[in-house]
Amino acid sequence: MRPSIVLAAFIAILLAAFAPAAVCPAGAPATTGETPRGEPRTLRAERLLDRDWLRERGIEAPSRLAFDDAGALYVLDGSARRVIRLPLESAGADRYGEPAADRYGEEMAASWIPSDLALDLRGSLLVLDRASASVAAYARRGEALGDRDLDPPLQDEARAAGARLLRDPYGELWLLAPRERDLVSLDARLRRRRVGRYLLPEASLEFPVAAAFLPRGGGWIADAGNGVLRRFEATGRLSATAHAPDSIAFEPSDLASDATGAVYASDAAGCRVIAFGPDGAPLAIHWLSGDGRPWRPAAIAWSPADRIAVADPGRGEIWILAVVREEGSP
Repeated sequence: MRPSIVLAAFIAILLAAFAPAAVCPAGAPATTGETPRGEPRTLRAERLLDRDWLRERGIEAPSRLAFDDAGALYVLDGSARRVIRLPLESAGADRYGEPAADRYGEEMAASWIPSDLALDLRGSLLVLDRASASVAAYARRGEALGDRDLDPPLQDEARAAGARLLRDPYGELWLLAPRERDLVSLDARLRRRRVGRYLLPEASLEFPVAAAFLPRGGGWIADAGNGVLRRFEATGRLSATAHAPDSIAFEPSDLASDATGAVYASDAAGCRVIAFGPDGAPLAIHWLSGDGRPWRPAAIAWSPADRIAVADPGRGEIWILAVVREEGSP
């Protein structure tokens, strides 16, 4: 493990950043703000954050996305190998005119390869580093808290190209292990929490690339090999399957869920975003476009402000979409 990047006085804070939140009792999902009502009916294009706009804020290749509960967008830049926080929802200002507020990872060694990010229940930023198979933590205000290695038996999984870091509604961390084709629950010290498999049956998944938990337990996992989404219950049993609503090739590249139980899939082959209901029924489609070559979305995130951010790292652009629901627009 690399030497700590903070003084010994921050060790206790680092331990707290990786520990499950005590304020979220078992079986009670965390909530932020008012829960949207109604199923997604339409995804409306609101703003394109184009290459020039993102470059002005230090972002070249937006590869992973996450929103915090204040509406700020965290962007993992796969080219510059850092994370930048964009305060898109700052009160009293032009929502898209604010400069980048914070940068994370610039103090890290040149060898680090940030591959995914997640926010814990306290708003701390957690970044998965493929190079060292570790997770770096940053406080809500941007202070670096240090890093911690994953359990040695999981380090090959963490270094795999498709590894993902996830947080469930109860504050627990998970690793999407692409070689095992499983979701691995992690304890407070990033060790494997359970001995056996979680997702069953394993043979149903060919190439898992993303997953999203639902607010009341269970969730969806994207299988790019079979071109489907698979629903998993809280027990890990695979149940429903969601397909694209047409004959166009479906290549899910990332998933995001909202507070109502809908899940949004970025479709790299179809150049679109598809919203599915909790039962897997398609609810809405938004086709992505831009000047020049086709849009190939690779990352997606949902905001409590009922916005969707979807990114194409090759184009260096991010679309912001508004979710219009059955009971009215956002």
